Amino acid sequence: MLCPFCVIGRFGIIIFRSDCALSNLLIIADAPTAVFWDTNCCAVPADLHFIDVLHNIKRCLHESSYNGIVKYMVYDSGSPSLIDENPPVENMVITRFPEGGDPFEKFKKIFVDIMEWSIDRPVPANILYISGETNPHMTGLINKLGMDCYNTLLCVRDSLAAFPTNGRLPLVTRDFHFVRSVWSWCELSHGRPPFFNRFSDKLREGRCS
Repeated sequence: MLCPFCVIGRFGIIIFRSDCALSNLLIIADAPTAVFWDTNCCAVPADLHFIDVLHNIKRCLHESSYNGIVKYMVYDSGSPSLIDENPPVENMVITRFPEGGDPFEKFKKIFVDIMEWSIDRPVPANILYISGETNPHMTGLINKLGMDCYNTLLCVRDSLAAFPTNGRLPLVTRDFHFVRSVWSWCELSHGRPPFFNRFSDKLREGRCS
């Protein structure tokens, strides 16, 4: 099933229907957003605290017109003080893994949590995936959710300068066909706008190196 806001263009390329873009934005503005954050791939910056980053993520979402409830799913395996020194946050679930453990176990947990959340939360809904690592399984899942009309957002570890572009599109979007916005971790953690928005006319020059 193809998202009704999309059509098949030339050569089988999936594109967003411009006449539906505004309607889609209005629908998802008040929808809930789930944030899946791997703190080891995208660590808390040295100049910020854990709570600051959570607030900045929410600020970025609100400034991008995502005004619904935000739920944080945090996955950590090496920073016990990161959690213990901060007060509890509403709508946050922290899953801890042994330091030096099998990275696949964490990936499997994130993958299953995204699947279960999407089953429990029918569209409209937004999903922000924060990780410096991707693989064909996660790419396929994010794309499948996009085809099912979930609004998918992405945060990558590196800045825009690390991504070659094809015209106005960073090549990271070649794999994530439906992702609406892409932040670098430096930008998102500090509350700055995404370097890519599918409905913007051009790439924004990032401030992070």
